[in-house]
Formats: sequence, structure tokens, C-alpha cells
Amino acid sequence: MTKFCGASDRNKDHILDVLKNQLDANQNGFALEISSGTGQHIVHFAQYFTKWKWQPSDVDQHYTNSVKAYLEETKLENILSPVFLDVTDNSTWNNIFTKQSIDLMFNSNMIHITPIECTYGLFKVAGDLLKSKGKLITYGPYSIDGVLQPQSNINFDKNLKSNNAAWGVRDTRLLAEHATKNDMKLIEIIDLPSNNKCIVFVKN
Repeated sequence: MTKFCGASDRNKDHILDVLKNQLDANQNGFALEISSGTGQHIVHFAQYFTKWKWQPSDVDQHYTNSVKAYLEETKLENILSPVFLDVTDNSTWNNIFTKQSIDLMFNSNMIHITPIECTYGLFKVAGDLLKSKGKLITYGPYSIDGVLQPQSNINFDKNLKSNNAAWGVRDTRLLAEHATKNDMKLIEIIDLPSNNKCIVFVKN
């Protein structure tokens, strides 16, 4: 059965606009979505980037089941069956993918609602799997060089940490540092509605 997330429905077109500026829809490509969630994003993107192959993944079977349900509903042939992938366990991606075989990795709204080890793991996956000049694009709320704005994001961060001390809005300095450790660099920060951003990293 498909799951529905209102936030994903509201932001999918804004994120798609970012992807249109970062990717070539007329070229063949391979994209891996980390933490696909309900599947709404990948289904939306694949309908525009029809020459690309899209690989959904998640660590939660409830979400992979939702992705499968969307695939059955939409009949999109350029989306592969979802796979189990745990960013903290490199065996879960090394057993599936060849190193430096992916053109795009996309990750939405995971970094702030998981322990910091998952952020480190995300960059490790990207460092292992992205081709040279391949891109990692993340979406969510971030602080910029130690400054978190506006007040609504400050309140959101406090609420996250009150629910789980290991969660919280991450800073771009931290992300850039781990990009560098994994042979990538931060190249662009794009402001989007609801005080969220897309951050673009490229593999060296």
C-alpha cells in the first residue's frame, strides 16, 4: 500500500527544478536515492528524467513496500525495484553496486532525523559509488557556517533534539568537511521554500 507524505508532495516540484538545473535530461544516467521514504519523490523525478534509471533504497521495509506499491500503480519502467541500504553498513551497498558507477545520489530529509553516523555514512556511500563529476544532492534544513535561521528552524532543531538527542539540524561546515574526506566538494547551496535548502556536492 502506498504511503503519502504531504511535505514530499509540496516540495517535489521545487526539488525537481533543482535537478533540472543540475542534470541533463537528454543524457542517459543512473541515480540512486538514499532513504526513499514513501517513494513520492523518485516517482516524480523519474517521470521527467525518462532516460535515467532510478534506484530507490531504504532501511525500512515499510517504506520499500510503499515504493513498490507506487511502481505497481505508475508502471514506470525506468525505476528499479527498491533495495535495502543502510548507510552505516558498507556491505549493504558494496554487495549491490560497483564502485564509481553512479551519476547522481539524492537524499531528502534524512540528515536531521538520524544520528550523525548516518550523515557520515551518506558521504561514505557517495565517495564509494559516485563517478568522477557525479553529484550528491541533499535536501532539508541546514545551518550555514554555524548560523541557523530563521526562528522557526531554531525551534524545529530544539524540538528534534527534545525527541532524540542524536538528531538535529546539521551545519554546512560539517557536511563540507565530510565531503572533502570522501573526495568530494560542496559546490552550491540553493534556497528553497519553507526554509529548506538543496546542497550540491560533486565528486572530484
